[in-house]
Amino acid sequence: MTFVPTISILIASVVVLGFAYYKSRQPVEPGKAWTVPWFAVIFISLILILLMFNRLIGLA
Repeated sequence: MTFVPTISILIASVVVLGFAYYKSRQPVEPGKAWTVPWFAVIFISLILILLMFNRLIGLA
């Protein structure tokens, strides 16, 4: 993987992290059957961010 896909995945992960953090702070609607597990999305995006930083260090 080269520099451009690594940066693209890193930026996308940061955007998803921000959106998931925003949605996790919203109150849950009572009576709603299913909600997205936003903390799992935050965890996965943090893992991706760390992996992409590791990849960027490896590319340097």
